[in-house]
Amino acid sequence: MNLPATTLSGLQEDAITELLNIGIGQAAGALSEIMGEEVSLTIPLMEFLPNTGAAQGVSTEPSDIVAGIQQRFEGTFQGAALLLFQESDCMQLVRALLHDTVPLAELSELEEEALAEIGNIVLNACLGSIANILGSSIQSSLPLYIHGKFDEVLKTTDMATEISSLLYIRVEFQMPTRCIGGYVVFVFDTVSMIRFTENVDNFLRSIKPPDNVLAGPIGGKL
Repeated sequence: MNLPATTLSGLQEDAITELLNIGIGQAAGALSEIMGEEVSLTIPLMEFLPNTGAAQGVSTEPSDIVAGIQQRFEGTFQGAALLLFQESDCMQLVRALLHDTVPLAELSELEEEALAEIGNIVLNACLGSIANILGSSIQSSLPLYIHGKFDEVLKTTDMATEISSLLYIRVEFQMPTRCIGGYVVFVFDTVSMIRFTENVDNFLRSIKPPDNVLAGPIGGKL
């Protein structure tokens, strides 16, 4: 088995971005229904980060607090998927879900339940898209609410000593009256990262044209 690369190739990035675009497109439709307004999700940034570089990617200040949802997954490859928000953005998203009907002072009491609903939709859509298109088997756990500094949040994955790398995705939730930034983070151990990239490479080989030249990025932007 080959050692995992420290970076993704351009083709691998294109493929993974397309898989995630499909997933968040489905999540956007579901969120639009429950929020009663159009929700558009976009991915302006995706990075493959070593464990040591993750905190700098998500939070620029050590004191910054994030809140969100974590789901463990297992199957062809295993790890944890997290949907995280800066604390202030988290409150705005919860308020949007509750149609601005709940006073800000009472939002903290409903934050966990609201984030669990949003996280379940977004993370399961992403994992489902990856599993369906790569032909992989993935089962996920129930969503778990997490809150704290990013380094502390990673420890709640129960993988702290095994983490090899993270797939870090910036996601923007765009609604008619607000735009909220969040992060989807996939945490892998070494073996699972190898299996994941091998599955991506198998997918790329399966869609190459006969002359073995892949012309341009995969698919289109949703």
